[in-house]
Amino acid sequence: MNATQTNVVYPTWKLKYSVKLLTSDTPVFSDTEGSTYSLTSNDNNNIFTYAWLVAFFPARYSLNGSFIPYVGLTEKGLKKGSKIKLVVPSIYAYGSTGLSGKVPANSPLVYEFEVLDIQ
Repeated sequence: MNATQTNVVYPTWKLKYSVKLLTSDTPVFSDTEGSTYSLTSNDNNNIFTYAWLVAFFPARYSLNGSFIPYVGLTEKGLKKGSKIKLVVPSIYAYGSTGLSGKVPANSPLVYEFEVLDIQ
């Protein structure tokens, strides 16, 4: 959260990742070398899905001594050195429209992330 506690402040991640169809071992998206990503950047709009939020962010955060539920799968979110593999339903990926030429409609996807750094 930012200083006024009104908006989420998205970090910048350096990471390796791959996204595959559940029925294939061939990635539809991948970065095996490790690059920098930010959800506030328009450079990679086609790769960011709700699955990224679920993977990277905590299940809850603390605000004024109270715990507020959030979107993540893990208690504290991913940290530097974290590795995670997610199988997500299409609703957390590209939904009923898919992604032209890459992901058919209603396709569950397998995401693998390795966090190299977070800023």
